[in-house]
Amino acid sequence: MENGMFPVVKKPTFKPVWFEGHGYPWAINIPPYLSPTGKPQRRFFLLLREAKAFGDHMRRQYEDHEHNSTYLSRDRLGDAAKAYDVLAGLEELTGRRYTLLQVMQDFADRKRQESKSVSLEVLFDEYLTARQDRSAAYLKQLRWFRQKLLHLSLRMVCGITAGDIETALRRETPSNRNGFLRYLRAIFGFGMKRGYLERNPVGQIEFSSVKLGEVQVYTPDEVSRLLNDCLANDINLIPYRVLTLWCGIRPRGEMSRIEWDDINWQDRIIKLKASITKKGRSRFPAISPNALEWLSVYRQMGGSTEGRIVKYTRSQLEARCKANCHRAEVTSIPNGARHSYCSYHLALHQDINALTLQSGHASTDILWRHYYQAATREDAQRYWTIVPKATTSNIVAFQP
Repeated sequence: MENGMFPVVKKPTFKPVWFEGHGYPWAINIPPYLSPTGKPQRRFFLLLREAKAFGDHMRRQYEDHEHNSTYLSRDRLGDAAKAYDVLAGLEELTGRRYTLLQVMQDFADRKRQESKSVSLEVLFDEYLTARQDRSAAYLKQLRWFRQKLLHLSLRMVCGITAGDIETALRRETPSNRNGFLRYLRAIFGFGMKRGYLERNPVGQIEFSSVKLGEVQVYTPDEVSRLLNDCLANDINLIPYRVLTLWCGIRPRGEMSRIEWDDINWQDRIIKLKASITKKGRSRFPAISPNALEWLSVYRQMGGSTEGRIVKYTRSQLEARCKANCHRAEVTSIPNGARHSYCSYHLALHQDINALTLQSGHASTDILWRHYYQAATREDAQRYWTIVPKATTSNIVAFQP
């Protein structure tokens, strides 16, 4: 043919033929290049008019096929033949049938999505910029986590799969893995709102099952030794110890950002702004009577009540707390102050709803699972009546 063009099929007739058997007297033969199976087929009809109508339909399909295929170049026809070979291998592997048009449409859809997408590195930058109002600890944790995904940083987010994420987090502990998955779920959700991807890959991943260990708390005697050591050796550590032990303020994030002006001495509450709390909600923990006595002694001894309550850097604070535990002969417990507060509060008051509001937990379920029966009522009564020695020595017994 001219210009390297040539027809690819021999023109069929599509005339109804009489067929004996099966109760269907008329039949239409379909060539393989128009058959949905890629093989020759025969369709049967009871009535001649139905066979003719189907024959006309097939003739129109052939004419479209003839027009499109006749004007394909030799190279394009060769590419099409190779593409069908690839599809045949895929069908043999998966047991499913694919058409060349289906494959091309899927490919085009993915390329269109990629044109609107961004890399994971860019998405991280945009998410961090949009979350600048969050705590410094939260943003620092995000940046640290970002380093674990450096090998995915240049990948378009629309192409990152659940398998890619599973591989990146395979060496993490169950609790760390769950935390990282929550970060990624939020980041990809943010990307979906901006049209960078259609589905959140984290939704296809199961979170790890984390076994909860027994909650560790400080005993009343240990708390008393810690506070009395502060009176004798580190007066400036008293507010930190008091507010974490008896007001349930989180040692990190919250304690480092509250100021003395946030304390309402008249109503005996502390205002924690939404901008500094872990859950982003304002909270108003009450100051217990014994906590108020400790703070009063701190003020009487010349302790500062201006600016931020904790004026140390994180490393300085950790060093002072470690020295305090060493002098008081108390083993340091990670998050021990907050665990003690929740456990003794629930044991004394038996009011899970009040504790949820005071502590800022997301739900009562978490509190029950962690802190119910973690302390006895007797220990709780002792815990909430620990007062400074300076206060107890000034008490005059009532004479009847």
